[in-house]
Amino acid sequence: MPRQLAASVSHNFMFRHFKILSTTLFVAIVLIVGCSKEEAEEVQVDPCEKIICENDGVCIDGKCECKHPYTGQRCDSQITPTSIFVDSIMLMSFPATNNGIPWDAANGPDIYLSFSWGFQSGSYLKGQYLGIYNDAVPGPIFTYKENTPLIIEDSVFKVSMSFSDFEYENGGSQGMSDKIEFMLYTQMNNFPDTLLVSDGQGFDARIHMRYAWD
Repeated sequence: MPRQLAASVSHNFMFRHFKILSTTLFVAIVLIVGCSKEEAEEVQVDPCEKIICENDGVCIDGKCECKHPYTGQRCDSQITPTSIFVDSIMLMSFPATNNGIPWDAANGPDIYLSFSWGFQSGSYLKGQYLGIYNDAVPGPIFTYKENTPLIIEDSVFKVSMSFSDFEYENGGSQGMSDKIEFMLYTQMNNFPDTLLVSDGQGFDARIHMRYAWD
């Protein structure tokens, strides 16, 4: 075979092989890049995927944005109010008798209601007379509601509601006196606007209230 023809055949052979190798390499690169992109997309994780925000909080970039009045890493902590406005207090029921003895021979007791707060060192520093209900009968009987609510500014929000009967006529019992002590607010109560309280003996009350933060 002439030298010139042999060189031409060799050149064509190398060119074809180079072209095949180049095409193969290009395809391999495309496949590698494509797979890497898919793997990167699969590896990318939503930072909020496993984050649970309580009390209507919203996860943004892996962190909870909390709605007032909640706070904390998961919006599971309450922000303590600086004051509570008591809008109304209803005496829902009282026992039909005073330990089996009628309140009065002719009619029901005259119930005197009071509300106390500002608990310190075993006693209450503030109080409010709520009113008196004459000849009361068991059932929803009395509601205290004024244009200006009771404003409870406290650090513990422990309060007391007292019931007393000052009527002793006609051979009835020697009166009643009882109280319900309770917390208007706790760190786990989720800010109810209505609170039902009871002494477990038949005295039950319903309190409507609002919260404020300075």
